[in-house]
Amino acid sequence: MDKITALIVNAGQVLTCASDAPDLVGARADTAVAISGNAIAAVGTLSEIAAAHDLTGAERIDAGGGLVMPGFVDCHTHLVFHKSRVEEYAQKVRGRSAAEIRAMGIPVGITATARMMREAGKDQLVESANERLEHMLAFGTTTVESKSGYGLNTATEIKMLEVNHLLNGRQPIEVVSTFLGAHEFPDDKSRDAYIAEILDEMIPEVARRGLAEFNDVYCDDGYYTVAESRTILERGREHGLDVKIHTDAYSHCCLSPGLRIPGTSGKVLERTRMWNITR
Repeated sequence: MDKITALIVNAGQVLTCASDAPDLVGARADTAVAISGNAIAAVGTLSEIAAAHDLTGAERIDAGGGLVMPGFVDCHTHLVFHKSRVEEYAQKVRGRSAAEIRAMGIPVGITATARMMREAGKDQLVESANERLEHMLAFGTTTVESKSGYGLNTATEIKMLEVNHLLNGRQPIEVVSTFLGAHEFPDDKSRDAYIAEILDEMIPEVARRGLAEFNDVYCDDGYYTVAESRTILERGREHGLDVKIHTDAYSHCCLSPGLRIPGTSGKVLERTRMWNITR
């Protein structure tokens, strides 16, 4: 008989999200949730749980008639950043092009955020990202994937991933780190030189220090080619980093036979054709 350490009671409704639930969410009334250590031990009526488990000394958590459900998993975020590109956004919604916005003296794009990131201290980044996590937790998110990609040099990419690890130790949301050095090309390096930095410096250092679980790349028109993306993702796999990919925001080219690498997930996919997914 499992020793129950906590019991959630008085829920207006419990969503089990069981895979075979006819309503797709597994909504149940008159239901309690029993917890043993860090695991859910049972879901059922209070009498059913009491008959099967030892509830002596279990903490009772009153749900106050609210909804009890699994936490949300936010699987694609850029949690760590410095300052904002709100001026750029305001001009975009007015219909101005990137060239027109640059001509107005407003920094544009990923490289603009990278310049801001390079001037930020680690403590600043931790504090601002922690505030975002507090808001996310208030709305039910319990796991967040957080990408780098706004450094575009080894020191700043590493700094972003270090912030992720610091955040994991100071608040309740689980932060899962993804290395995204191949997000854009920096203004201060040639294309070939930056790819060499990703392959020979960034990926080995990230892996050596255990700073990320995943390696991501932005494969699309104007960003990384299929061949470049494959090289970067394969180098990550050699160093124990699982594969993720940003792709098909602007073109159909990237989920192609040239980029068939076993991986965890593909993101964006705005122009991905159905046959690319189903084959």
